[in-house]
Amino acid sequence: MLSERRFYGRTVADLDLFARFGARATRVRRADQDVLATDDLVLQAGDRIRVAAPREQMRLVAAYLGDSEHGTADINPLGLALGLTAGLALGALPVPVPGLGSLELGQAAGPLVVGLLLGRTGRTGRLVWTLPHQAAETLTQIGLLVFLAYAGGRAGSAFVDALASPLGLQLVLAGLVVTTVHAAVLLLLGRAWLRQAGPRLAGVLSGSQTQPAILAHAQEQTHHDQRVALGYAMVYPVAMVVKILVAQLLTML
Repeated sequence: MLSERRFYGRTVADLDLFARFGARATRVRRADQDVLATDDLVLQAGDRIRVAAPREQMRLVAAYLGDSEHGTADINPLGLALGLTAGLALGALPVPVPGLGSLELGQAAGPLVVGLLLGRTGRTGRLVWTLPHQAAETLTQIGLLVFLAYAGGRAGSAFVDALASPLGLQLVLAGLVVTTVHAAVLLLLGRAWLRQAGPRLAGVLSGSQTQPAILAHAQEQTHHDQRVALGYAMVYPVAMVVKILVAQLLTML
């Protein structure tokens, strides 16, 4: 298991296993997926690296890679703090729109955009920008539960009163129609035109609606099929940014 910080964000070739131990990395297991250990594969914290090596060298190879459960659960506080600070600063940066005012990415989209950029970078010098898989999964689950609890707590008290009014009922019906049409069109286009599999379309659907609850349900139903997460990741950032900007434009009209 890779828990040595200096190798986070490095490639398999950077391990230099053959020169040091006469060993070769053959496979890398990341989360529930096995990938071929090519020389250009970028490694992440917690990767389980399958190594072919002389028997007497295996203990040294394990120590060289770290092989520590505790090490993979550590969160880099400096990288996390700098990333959040940069994201919040970007979100507060006004973008002037002629004739309307200015737009901002806000506290949600700003960190999202910066997170995408830093996640693609991986590391800068000795500073690692990515989170270990175990820590990221835990934060994802906690974030989803907090989001659902907050949304339910804020909306639940006024939901019954809203349904009692004609406007509230119309909005509920409009939401039902929009959501149903959106899902149906996406399903038809994805299956007939793009020819995508069901798990990937489930991820695309949850991402296009920026709805993590749908993502959690789809992952549970597919036993955490990697295609669900990939479909979600492809469309969620664009959908989130577009919705935030459109909402601000509507308030300006």
